[in-house]
Amino acid sequence: KNAYERRSHIQDIIINILSKTLTFLNPEKAYNILYEILKKITKDLNEDVDDDITLKFLFHCSCMIERVIRKDALPYSNLKKLINSKHYIFSILRKNFEIAEEIFGVNIPDTELAYIVEMFETHSDTLLQAEWDTL
Repeated sequence: KNAYERRSHIQDIIINILSKTLTFLNPEKAYNILYEILKKITKDLNEDVDDDITLKFLFHCSCMIERVIRKDALPYSNLKKLINSKHYIFSILRKNFEIAEEIFGVNIPDTELAYIVEMFETHSDTLLQAEWDTL
């Protein structure tokens, strides 16, 4: 299979699982919008989009948007500390999620973005460790 066929097969699987997970959002629309946001974020962070971050991001963010629609956003302790120490990535996320806020008619709170900051930080650390391990 070429990369495009592989991608569309993975895409079909993700959309199928999202359709069983989501209550309000159209799974295909959520996938398409969030995947575009992910591509922009990884470009801004100069990182690659791999299957690992794609899965985590799509599932986390589609569920996050549903939580925000239900007015049930997750709390986050030490939010100010995280925003101050990770201001760069936080501002990239805030900028790139504006389109999702417009399309889905929500305001994503900083507490929810904080978990996505952590997701990218953990992902970057894992990639760096994997590179070190191959040296």
